[in-house]
Amino acid sequence: MNECDGKMTLRASGAMAIIVALGLVAPSFASCRYVAFGWELSQLKIPELLSAAESFDETPLDGVGFSPLMGLPDASGRPMWSRYLMHDGPWRFEDMRSLVPDLRRLTAHRSMKECFFKSFCAPTNRIAWTDDTAWGRIAANMGAIARLAKEGGVRGLGVDHEDYFRQEQFRRRSSDPAYPVLAELVRRRGREVFAPVFREHPSAKIITFWLLSEKRDYFAHGDVVAHCRDTGDLWPAFVNGILDVLPPEATIIDGDEKSYRYRGDRRDFALAHVQQRTRAIRLVAPENRVKYRSQASMASSIYLDMYLAKEGSRWYMPPLDGSRLKRLESNLAAAAYASDGYVWFWGEAHCWAKWPHARRFNGHFRQEDFKRTWEECLPGLCATIASTKDPTGYGLDLWRRCREREGGLKPINANPECRVGTKPGVPAPYATWQDTYRRDTNGVFAADSAFGEGDSSSIRVTGVSCGSVILPMKGVKPGEWYGVEFSAFGEGVSGSVGWYVGGKWMNGDAASALVVFDEPERQDKWRRARTAFRVPDGADGFGLIMGVHLMPGESCWLDNVRVFKLKDNSESAKERQP
Repeated sequence: MNECDGKMTLRASGAMAIIVALGLVAPSFASCRYVAFGWELSQLKIPELLSAAESFDETPLDGVGFSPLMGLPDASGRPMWSRYLMHDGPWRFEDMRSLVPDLRRLTAHRSMKECFFKSFCAPTNRIAWTDDTAWGRIAANMGAIARLAKEGGVRGLGVDHEDYFRQEQFRRRSSDPAYPVLAELVRRRGREVFAPVFREHPSAKIITFWLLSEKRDYFAHGDVVAHCRDTGDLWPAFVNGILDVLPPEATIIDGDEKSYRYRGDRRDFALAHVQQRTRAIRLVAPENRVKYRSQASMASSIYLDMYLAKEGSRWYMPPLDGSRLKRLESNLAAAAYASDGYVWFWGEAHCWAKWPHARRFNGHFRQEDFKRTWEECLPGLCATIASTKDPTGYGLDLWRRCREREGGLKPINANPECRVGTKPGVPAPYATWQDTYRRDTNGVFAADSAFGEGDSSSIRVTGVSCGSVILPMKGVKPGEWYGVEFSAFGEGVSGSVGWYVGGKWMNGDAASALVVFDEPERQDKWRRARTAFRVPDGADGFGLIMGVHLMPGESCWLDNVRVFKLKDNSESAKERQP
C-alpha cells in the first residue's frame, strides 16, 4: 500500500465550547454532502442542467435543488410549473414520465447524487384550510412529483414555506376557525399532503429551508405551545402532521436558513444545532419526539453573495485575516461540523457553471454577472469547499500532488529516522508522557540501536500501559497544510494530532486528527500510519502523538516519523482578495 492509499477519517474530541472558543473548529465529516440552490438553478429545464452536468462534476458539489417542471404540457396541453404546485393541477405522473430518462442520466453524475426537487412552498394566494378540494389537489401534486423523484433517482423534495407573497398561510386569520380547532386541521393537512409523498418515495429526504429553526425566538418561552396559540402560528402544527406520516426510511432536514449570518468564530452554528435538538423539540408533539430525535436532521446554509457584497450591505460578511475566502472557509468548516450531514448553498449573483446563453433573474443583476462563475469571482472557492467537505481526503490528494511534482517532498522535522542520541531515553526532539497518576507502571521509553525499519535505529517502548511518544512542531500558521506519518511494529499503538495554542499544549486533544494505520490487523510487521490536515484557526503548533497501550513486559517500536509541509500549487493557491 502506497502513501496515498486508504481512507482516513477525522476525529474531534474535547469540549466543543473549548474548541470553538479558541477558534479550533474541528473538520467536517467526510460524509457531509454539499447541495447548491439559487437563482441560477430556478429556471433551468432538465436537458439544460444535464448539458452542464460535467461542469458540475468539476466542483465539490454533491447535488442541486431545481424545478423539474418548467412549462411541461400535461395531456390537455396545459403547462405545468413547479413554482405553482400549490395552485396548478391536478398533476399526473403519466404526464411527467417523459422526464425520467434524462433525470436518470442526470443523477448518474457524481455531482448530482443528492438532488432535490422544488415542491411545497408558500402559495401566491392564501388557500383556505377548510378547502378539502384544494388540499386534495395539492396532495395529489406532491405525490406525482415524489414519484417522479423516485423514478428519476432524485434524493427527495425541497420545501420553502417562506411567505414571499405576504399571504400568511401559516398564521391564523380572524376568518379561520378557533386556534385549537384550526391547529388540528392544519396538522391533518400536513398528514394529507405528505402521505402521498412517502407512499411514492418511502426513503425520500425532505429538505426544508426552515423546519423549526425559524422559531428560535420562541425558545425562551416557558410554554411554546401557548405562545404558538397566542401568536396564531400554524407552522409547528403542519410540521407535526409531516412527522405523523414520516416513515422509518425517510428523513426531514432543517436547513436553518438563518445560518446565512452565522459565524464560526462566534459559535453560532454549534449553538443553533444545540437549540434545535434541545429547545425546538418542545414544539413537537410528545408522540412524535422519538421520531424527531432519530429522523429529523440539522443542516447549515451558506449565502455565497455575502462573501462578495460590499461593506455596508446588510448581506455583508467581513474578511478574516484580510480575506473574504478565509472567512468563508472558517464559516463553512463550522457549518459542516455542526451539520448532521448536509450543507446547502444559496447564490444569486453568479453561477456554478457557464451557460451558453445569458440569463436575467428577477431584474436584480446585470446579464453579464451570470456569465461569471462563483469560482471566477472567488478564486479558490472549489478547493476551499473540497477541503472542508473531506479534509483528510483533500489533504491526502494534496500530498500526492506535492510528491509528484519536481523535487518531491522532504521531511521538515529533525531526526525522522529516530537515530540514537547521546543521552538516555528517547532521542531528540521526541518527548514522552506516561500516565503514572492513575496507573502503576514500570514502563520504559528508550532508543533502540539494533532494530528499525530499513535501518538499525528506532524508539522502543516497553510495558507502558498508557502513554505516548510526542513529536512537537512549533511555529506553524493557521491555514497551512501538513502531512504526518510514522511506522510502528507491535500491538497497542495509536496515533493522533493535537494542537498548541499560544505556545502551550491544549489539554483534551481538541480538534485532533486521527492517524490511521494502513494494515491494522498486521501486528507482526512494520505498519505505516498517516494523515493530512489543515492547521485550524487559533493554533500555532501541533504535536504528533504516538500513543501506546501495552501489557507488562510487552514492547513496541516506532520509527520513520516524518512531517511534510504540503506546498499546494492547485486552485487553493490562487486565492486573491475579491
